[in-house]
Amino acid sequence: MSLEAVPRNHVEREQLVRALEAWIASQPPELALQINESVFAAAKNAYLDLSGQYQAAKGAERAASDAADAADRRFDPAFRNWSNSVRDERGVARSSELSAILGMSPGELVQRTYAVEVLHTQKLLTQLESRADLRGDPSALAELTAATAALAISVADDEKATLARLAIGREYSIATKDFDRSYRKLRRALSPILGKDALDAAFPLFVRAERKIENE
Repeated sequence: MSLEAVPRNHVEREQLVRALEAWIASQPPELALQINESVFAAAKNAYLDLSGQYQAAKGAERAASDAADAADRRFDPAFRNWSNSVRDERGVARSSELSAILGMSPGELVQRTYAVEVLHTQKLLTQLESRADLRGDPSALAELTAATAALAISVADDEKATLARLAIGREYSIATKDFDRSYRKLRRALSPILGKDALDAAFPLFVRAERKIENE
């Protein structure tokens, strides 16, 4: 086991921030406070702000993904129920004709991604406007139309939430690196003023497991 001064994850950075706040409240030398303001404060504040934004973006993405899952749980049975209702005058399922429009079998469609389900079903619904013979049960078709529209909205929202999380994630990654780099500078600047023992007492040291070197 070894000790390291620089944090490696969000939990350790939060621990460090709490220690910093306690250190400031302890009324350290004015010069030390000035060094903190000039070297570390801006990076710390940017990190905390973006961390909050990133966690919110992750939460929004999870919620959007859950909504898409719920929409698909409505879509799949709606599609199966409707496709099973599409039959000729003898009661024979017209699966081959539906497959030709969909570009795959009805059974395969409901195994595909949500976006593919939406894309091909929207194409199908457009074709049905001129194919009264393939419309099947009217109530089943109405439910499929509504379920497809709901899934399309959920898929778009999910994609938007993912892009938003990725965008803020890139900024968060930059802020994280700046936080760690600025904290290293702060420790180096404070060391001759406070002394190493006082510095280690004020700010946390993180336990690291030693890496094992395997014999070749």
